[in-house]
Amino acid sequence: MRNLSLFPLLIALFGCGGGGSGGQPSLATPFVGDIVDNPLVYAEPGTDTVDLFVTIWPADNPESEEDADCAFITPNDGIGTTLDHVNQDVDPWDNCKPELNVRLEVAGLVDAGGVPNAEMRLRGKSTRFAEQKSYRIKINRKDADGLWRGQRVFNLNKHPYDLTRMRNKLSFDLLSTIPDITSLRTQFVRLHVDRRDGNGMVDFGLFTHVEKVDGYFLEAHGLDPAASVYKAEFFEFERYPDSLKLESDPTFDKDAFESILEIEEGSDHAPLLEMLDAVNDPTSDFDQVFATYFNEANYLTWLACNILFDNLDTNSQNFYLYRPSESKVFYFMPWDYDGAWDFYTQPNEAQAESLGRWQRGISNWWGAPLHARFLRQPGNIDKLIAKMQEIQNDHVTQPKIAALLADYANTVRTRVALTPDLDNLPVIDDSTPTSTLAEYDTEVGRIPNRAEAKFQEFLDSLERPMPVYMSATIDDADMEFRWDSSYDLQGDALTYDFQLSTTTAFEAGDIVAESLGLVNTVTFRYALASLPAGTYYYRVIIRDNKAPGTNWQISFDSYYDELADKTHFGMKQLVIE
Repeated sequence: MRNLSLFPLLIALFGCGGGGSGGQPSLATPFVGDIVDNPLVYAEPGTDTVDLFVTIWPADNPESEEDADCAFITPNDGIGTTLDHVNQDVDPWDNCKPELNVRLEVAGLVDAGGVPNAEMRLRGKSTRFAEQKSYRIKINRKDADGLWRGQRVFNLNKHPYDLTRMRNKLSFDLLSTIPDITSLRTQFVRLHVDRRDGNGMVDFGLFTHVEKVDGYFLEAHGLDPAASVYKAEFFEFERYPDSLKLESDPTFDKDAFESILEIEEGSDHAPLLEMLDAVNDPTSDFDQVFATYFNEANYLTWLACNILFDNLDTNSQNFYLYRPSESKVFYFMPWDYDGAWDFYTQPNEAQAESLGRWQRGISNWWGAPLHARFLRQPGNIDKLIAKMQEIQNDHVTQPKIAALLADYANTVRTRVALTPDLDNLPVIDDSTPTSTLAEYDTEVGRIPNRAEAKFQEFLDSLERPMPVYMSATIDDADMEFRWDSSYDLQGDALTYDFQLSTTTAFEAGDIVAESLGLVNTVTFRYALASLPAGTYYYRVIIRDNKAPGTNWQISFDSYYDELADKTHFGMKQLVIE
């Protein structure tokens, strides 16, 4: 059982924010006003490196029945589950989850007495394909005396695609000083692994441990230990009726539920479904819906930080929803910022043209009904701008960012200059250590002024129409192309340019059909008989009449060319047989 005694103590010490609750809440009636983090939890991590020592004894890891789901493990071959097996677990969604019993040693953790005291497995999604892996190490003990700094899980992130290896820690250290949102404890870690193969402890290089959001997190941060907590997996605030159900429903499927929202804490999903029903009801009074189910200060802070930090991958994942017990209010909590701070303009990423036009600015979040409805409400854009200005002026200044990066460099720059990290930094020119580190230093030097640049990019994006989705169907003897009605935040008149092409280049000689400057229509029909068998591509360009040459937008859709390994944004493929 968790020790919950810290929660009322923190309430007494810090109160629960400026929500005007009129008194100190008790554990029996959790606070539902503004969310307030416990600042004391961030005193310890700092920028020093913690050394983790992991020993893998083969005798502790015979193949288990769970390993039968792993095609790359041969049951009963006498070898046992190995770290090599763990490293082959590249699919985070299948039933194959090889795990090792290990002996973990780290300062501040009770000595296990020579027996396995933790479990080690791979973590992450796309990072599983990287040469350097990220790991989750879970301590077996659940009692307070058996934890490490009040935490049971080490989330060891290698951040293989982040050239700086600093983006996550920078983000969470900044968030820890910003009101109306929580942060996560982060710690630089050096991992040493002994596979009992005669090589002793092998240095696996630098990792960043990021605190797990669970019951221990709620206790340490002074939040409601009886709360419900969900982690967004692919969640755009749609209703998802086939997946999101009450656990009392005979058709409830936890795997289906957690493909949308991972259940971290709690089992009462009725408030979640009630909130989603209201958000997705176009006839509802949205101001009332928002006031009932969300906290404005928290929501604006979360969205403003994602825009300033340029954390684009938060439109359907990489955030948590926290709902205190006996409350309908959902709070946003942050997660995973290694793709922030202009990540997609790193030299190797910029070459790949990794982003579509709609992902620049506020339109990146437009696909979620909650965000689209909030941004449509009069005055809410002004509130968001004011919140961004407040955060930038008071908490995310260029000197503060530069000072944090300089502080991290004492640890990170020293470590990435050594094997194994030096050999795996995502640079263009890795011919010599000097060229590799030159790219590294240049990238770190870009970050301090990124928040200012992203603020301006956000302001520019307000002038552009919002993106849409497209479709194509056969209607009688015609191909009918459709798209959603776009929206302009300033209320400017819009037109649509439709084009059908034989290539993704949409050059003049490739255009099969087009209609430019369409007004008050979201369809285009074309005789099917006029389309010989073949492959075509179609797109819609949305233009603001006030400045059609600059204030234009593409659709959410994209086409991925496997042969060229290239994503073409704002278009779809059509095959006529």
